[in-house]
Amino acid sequence: MVPHQPRHDTDENHGDYCGNENDQLVCRDVTSGFEIINCYSSHRYVSAVSVQTLQFISVHWWEKKAVELQRAANRNDTKGLYNGLKEVWGPKQKGPVHLKSTDGMETFSDSNRVVARWSEHFQKLRDVPGDINHDSLDNIPQGFTKTSLDEIPTIEQSPA
Repeated sequence: MVPHQPRHDTDENHGDYCGNENDQLVCRDVTSGFEIINCYSSHRYVSAVSVQTLQFISVHWWEKKAVELQRAANRNDTKGLYNGLKEVWGPKQKGPVHLKSTDGMETFSDSNRVVARWSEHFQKLRDVPGDINHDSLDNIPQGFTKTSLDEIPTIEQSPA
């Protein structure tokens, strides 16, 4: 049997815990497992060790990533923070916007129909009658009106 060969065909924009620093640890455990894989109990042992190793690597990667993101947040490094978050969550998938028709029976992604559907949606929102109790409006106490704000500011008052 051939020992574990690390694979690096994952999406380079999406970070994972199977990176270069963990390959030696995995190779060591898997290689030692191949030496004793001849019996069933040894296979179960190798399986358990592999699971433990992957769990350890996963926890270590998440802890390291959390510290890295916290440092970026503490430094107000928004670019580093968002790049780290993109690495954790993966790249944003882009594609057409799918909207449902008013009755919900049809889905479409044609840009003209999407714009028409949004227009229809906002017209329905605009045309909803408001239930306003005018007696309540009359009972709202009126505040003091600052008439000094109506005057045009002088050059001395204007910031340079």
